[in-house]
Amino acid sequence: MLAFILVILLFYIVFPIYRVYQFVRPPRFSYSSVSPADYGLENCRKVTFKSSDGLKLSGWFIPSENRAAVILVHGYGGNRLSMVSHAKTLAQHGYGVLLYDMRAHGGSEGRLFAAGWDAAGDVLGALTFLRGLARVDSKRVGALGVSVGGQVVIRAAAQADELRAVVADGANLSTLQDTLPPTTLKNWIFLPMNWLYDKAVTWHTGVPSPPSLAAALRDVHPRPVLLISTGKGGEQRVARKLYAAADEPKTLWEIPEAHHAGGWLARPEEYAENMVTFFHEALLS
Repeated sequence: MLAFILVILLFYIVFPIYRVYQFVRPPRFSYSSVSPADYGLENCRKVTFKSSDGLKLSGWFIPSENRAAVILVHGYGGNRLSMVSHAKTLAQHGYGVLLYDMRAHGGSEGRLFAAGWDAAGDVLGALTFLRGLARVDSKRVGALGVSVGGQVVIRAAAQADELRAVVADGANLSTLQDTLPPTTLKNWIFLPMNWLYDKAVTWHTGVPSPPSLAAALRDVHPRPVLLISTGKGGEQRVARKLYAAADEPKTLWEIPEAHHAGGWLARPEEYAENMVTFFHEALLS
C-alpha cells in the first residue's frame, strides 16, 4: 500500500513539478557567428528592441517595400531560424519582416519562460519597434506564430488593435481554462496533472495564468484570423475549439499529413500561397 501511495505521489506531484521546472528553462542557441546572409536573407539587418515589460529582445528585420510588415514568432525551444522560410517568402512579396527570439530563447533576455503567458509583451514591443519605422504603415501590420508562438500572437492581438491580422499555426492550449475534455483513458489518467502544471508554471515564474485562449480570440474580432492545424489528434481538437470560439472573419486550414506545426514542411508551396494571400487581403486591400 505504501509503495502504491509513493508511486501516485511521484506520478501526480513530483513528476509534473519537475517537468515544469525543466520546461520554464528552454534550451538556447548562440548567435555569435551567425548572420542573416548565412540563411539567404538579403537586405536584412540585426536589430534589438524591448518587450513591453522591458526585456531586451534580439532579432532580424527585412525592410518593407509595400509599407506592410509581418511579425514572426517561433515555437518553444526554437528561435528566429525556425521562421526563415516564412520570412523569405513574405519578403519576396514586398513585406517587411521582423523575426526575433522570444524571451528566454536564443539571444534574447529572460531567465524563465512562463509557457508564453507573458510573451505577448514581446509582440507588443515588436509593434512599438515597427511603429518607429518610416517605411512601415502601423495600420498594415500582421503576425504569424507557430506552436506556442501561435498562442502568443493571439494574446497579443487581443491586447493591441494595431495588430491587423493573425495567423496561428498549431497554437497550443496552455492554461487550465483551455483544457480539452478527456476522450481516452490516457486523457483521464493525465487529467489531474493539468491543475498542477498550471499552478507550477506560476510557482516557478511568478507569472499568473492568463484568461483562456478562446476568450482572447473573441477579443481579436473583427480582425481576420487564420488557424492552421494538422487534421488529426489533439491539435485538430484544439484548432476546432479555437475556430468555434473565434468570430468572423476566420479561416481554419487543416493539413492531415502534417506533424505538429509542420504545415510548411508538408505543403510548402500551398502554405506560402495561403499565407501571402491572407496577408494581402488583410493588410493591402
